[in-house]
Formats: sequence, structure tokens, C-alpha cells
Amino acid sequence: MRQLAVAFLIAICVGCRAPQVTTPVGAVTVPAATSEARPRLIPVPERAPEPVRVVTTAADSFLVYERPAQGGPDELLARNDWGQPIALPVLGGAHAGGEPWLHVRLPDRPNGSTGWLRAGDLRTRLVHERIVVDLSDHTLIRLSDGEPVQRLRVGIGTPAFPTSPGRFFIWARLRYDSPGTYGVGALGLSGFSEVITDWVGGGRMAIHGTSDATDRGRGVSHGCVRVFNAQMARLADVPMGTPVRIRP
Repeated sequence: MRQLAVAFLIAICVGCRAPQVTTPVGAVTVPAATSEARPRLIPVPERAPEPVRVVTTAADSFLVYERPAQGGPDELLARNDWGQPIALPVLGGAHAGGEPWLHVRLPDRPNGSTGWLRAGDLRTRLVHERIVVDLSDHTLIRLSDGEPVQRLRVGIGTPAFPTSPGRFFIWARLRYDSPGTYGVGALGLSGFSEVITDWVGGGRMAIHGTSDATDRGRGVSHGCVRVFNAQMARLADVPMGTPVRIRP
């Protein structure tokens, strides 16, 4: 059985050192956002009027099948390294062997991995949020019920260590007691760098804070998306399982 929960990623940012103190979202108060110039208006790259269904489990792990009732099962730990229950976005469903099955995204290599779960053992809920990152425009848009609620200029990976495009989801949410290498908070993603494979966490990507306002609009990281701290403080409350689209 493969164990898919691994040490967090954010070793993939420039000059990475793990923050000294981290706590799950909601356990601490993030410093209030400071004022700054309003970002330029940018087009909304896509709209998501329908909420996304995500699944969690009360068990210690998900049992993942290659196809309904076929192949495996492999074991996916149901909590990340901080004990937070992970939520898997649902892509569709089917009936097989007299029972319902759900097709879900997985936080595993290769990027875009999917699997099948028995629906009867799972808890479901709706996520009304979505994040879209446009690499060519160095922008991030947060949508709620299809409407943009944040439009941000962000830093992305350098040409040597590019941010991987694709469809991912929020795998972890962290805030930091004191702003450090990753600013005031981080959103760990289900996806990985296509270049870095031997770092702690296997090169898992993240959206995280930065105290350097000049990071915005530039290629500056080893693959992470950098958000200025004042804006990251507002972004860090998106739900677990929130879909994240990273466009080339």
C-alpha cells in the first residue's frame, strides 16, 4: 500500500527553511492587512457557478481503486502532516458491483492523478470557492459562487523551476504565528513541481505569503505561487479541497 501523505512541500520556494512555529488555520490571529495600491483589473479566466462536491472520511485512510471495484485498493491517508482532514474533489460517479462509486482527484504524483472510492463510506460537502492562477499574466483570482472576490498580482516559479500548470486542490492550510519565509500563511496544493523531485515533500507546490512586495508579477520562486502578506491573510481561509486551476 502506498502512503501518500508526505512531509510538506514548501521546500520548493527560494531559500526555503521550515517556519519555526506553525498552527492550523483558525488557531491563531493573522495580522491585519495593510493598505496598498489597488491591483489592476484583469479578466476572469473562468467562472464556476456550480459548487464543487468534495469528500472526506472518518476513517484513518481512503481506500483508492484504479477503477470501480478493480485494482488495489491503495491506501491514501485521510489527514495531512498537520492532522487536518483532507478533502478530495469529486469528478463524477458510477455504479458497479451493486454500489455507488466516486471518481476523485488525488494529491499524488503524477500531477492529475485520479482514483475511485466507495461512496457509502464517505462524507460529502459542497465547496463554493475556486482559485485560478494565470502564469502568463502573473495573476491569481479567488472566486466564490463564480464571482471574483480577490484579484491579485503574484510571484511564480522561475524559468528553471517553473510553476506546474494543471488542475489541483487545497491539501493543507497553515498560518504562522510570526511571518517568516512563507509569510503569514500557506495553502499546500495537491500538485508537484515537474522539476524538483528529491526535496523534502517531493517538491509539493504551495500558494504562500511573502513580505517582499516586489515578488508580485515576477518569476522568483522554485515553483510556489507567492502572495503579498497583506493579501495572503485574506486568502488563507479558503476551504480544504478548494479547486485550484493553474493556467499556462
